[in-house]
Amino acid sequence: PDTVTVIENSAFHGCNQLMAVDIPEGVQKIADGAFINCNQLTFLRIPASVTIMGEGAISGCAKLQSIYFAGDAPDTEGIAVEDVAAVAYYHSDNLTWNEAAQASVGAELTWIPVSGNMIFAQPEVPVALENSEIVE
Repeated sequence: PDTVTVIENSAFHGCNQLMAVDIPEGVQKIADGAFINCNQLTFLRIPASVTIMGEGAISGCAKLQSIYFAGDAPDTEGIAVEDVAAVAYYHSDNLTWNEAAQASVGAELTWIPVSGNMIFAQPEVPVALENSEIVE
């Protein structure tokens, strides 16, 4: 719902039904262990509204391949993404994603900057957002 602003500690712990998650705008915090051991999760999109990620917010998700960060680098309460060997995408023109920010979010991630106004509507399918419409 639109009223959710925090994904609480261990909210999706061991939830193996999750395969792709597009966290809605309005969520401001992903708490400790929110997505831990979600073994079928392959794609996660984190909206610009997320400003805080707890320690191990995303952890032990063995099949996670892609994480897309739509906004600024969030403040972290420890390493936010642990035991995950995914590719993390962020806007190349966003200067908050410096090396220190990348390391505090997840040192094990492979960081890839994307240019322009890109979003990932489906796992591994980038589309451009022009005039508030999705263009494939």
